[in-house]
Amino acid sequence: MKLGLAFCLLWVLFLFPARAVFAADDLRPAVEVRLGGLITDFSSDLRINDSDGLRGSGIDLESDLDIEDALEAFRMDLRWRFRQKHSIDFAYYDISRSGRRVIDRTLEIGDQTFPIGTNLSSTMNFEVFKLAYAYSFSQSEKSEASVSLGVHAIDVGFRAKGRLLGIPVDRQTSEVVLPLPVLGFQYSRHLGGHFSLNADVDLFAIEYGDYKGSLWDAHLTLDMAFTDQVGGFLGYNLVDMGVESEDEDLLGKLNYQYGALTLGVRLTF
Repeated sequence: MKLGLAFCLLWVLFLFPARAVFAADDLRPAVEVRLGGLITDFSSDLRINDSDGLRGSGIDLESDLDIEDALEAFRMDLRWRFRQKHSIDFAYYDISRSGRRVIDRTLEIGDQTFPIGTNLSSTMNFEVFKLAYAYSFSQSEKSEASVSLGVHAIDVGFRAKGRLLGIPVDRQTSEVVLPLPVLGFQYSRHLGGHFSLNADVDLFAIEYGDYKGSLWDAHLTLDMAFTDQVGGFLGYNLVDMGVESEDEDLLGKLNYQYGALTLGVRLTF
């Protein structure tokens, strides 16, 4: 997480001088920064196979392991418009969660077996970096539509350790970075006065190498301008991801769904 925040800071410092160089021929801002939070509701399940490829137990993270089903987290979004119709988009957020529960059935997780009655502590890491190039194919005084091509780099990790009758039992750790190429569509419209509406959808479906899966990420926000450079936003983000991996660092399957209320401040330069 510290590495991700450091990268975000460097990105901001890099973008701030952009207004003096680019987008001078356009009324739209050269740089847009959104800083805010997520209030997230999860539904997720996981299966980690052993090193021989034998299927592990299917686990509902929220009900079987009592991992948090709701979370508040920080999110940063950036857009750098380096030409009138060309821009680079970046986003970062970390929605890692943890939980503890005395399990009511034996769980096979990777190469480890956790017997019934084990007091199991678990952590689900989920750190997201988004980077994309966007091209605006339609622009008017009140609206803009664009398509984008980019990648969602998701750092996924699962850790579990347990105690049975006060005695430590097996520990399981799995982690992998999933580079998911995505095709996106963005639309914004000025509603009048200080308000505008923004819609952003990213799609992914692939079967390649050690991975196969799909991603659907939709974000709708309502913006309100307080001044020429400062405003606020309120929105909703819906994500549905399913990935099967044969990577030796994470053999198995992950389904991850969440809906998130997003709100924060919007800065333009």
